[in-house]
Amino acid sequence: MLAALLQKMFRLGPDPSQLVDSAAIGGLVAEAGLAVNVVVKWGEALPFPDNHFDLVRCRAVLQHAKDLSALFRGIGRALIPGGRLVATREHAIGQPSDLERFFELHPLHRLYDGEYSYLLCAYLGAIRGGDLELIKVLNPYESDINLFPQPLADIKIRIAEKLHCPVYFVPTWLVHFVGGRIHFPGRLYSFIAMKAE
Repeated sequence: MLAALLQKMFRLGPDPSQLVDSAAIGGLVAEAGLAVNVVVKWGEALPFPDNHFDLVRCRAVLQHAKDLSALFRGIGRALIPGGRLVATREHAIGQPSDLERFFELHPLHRLYDGEYSYLLCAYLGAIRGGDLELIKVLNPYESDINLFPQPLADIKIRIAEKLHCPVYFVPTWLVHFVGGRIHFPGRLYSFIAMKAE
């Protein structure tokens, strides 16, 4: 079972350099003796057959897409019916004018031209446009995945300071609520979606 699963694992990336992306990952995969196929392609042109994958996992990938709709159409096409998409730590902006500020704040953007960060509504629309049913959207404070490396306890302390109350009066549901209302450029969201059966 595991051998069959490993034969279907792919790592997709458009940059063939030895420092980042495909060649670097390919070297690590070979060194570790893993059966992961590294494919040098853009996500908007997925080279996989229809109904091929049970799961597509993206981590900090979607904000690199030049054509978000094309990326999700490809993901939806490549997933089997009932297959899942899990996309984590995706940067979002609150309004188009936030993009410039996001680029200024991003620690790596000056090193390459690969960030495009989208409005949350653009991510949601593109997911649905890929024939995927949105199951869950995790806001910046709703998941440890989005919070890392900052612990939930630190967020509770900041909220308690603003409310002028002891930290033990700040329930987790309030942190989640606040996370859905923050609008700083580049805040992180995670998405879970499924292809209809």
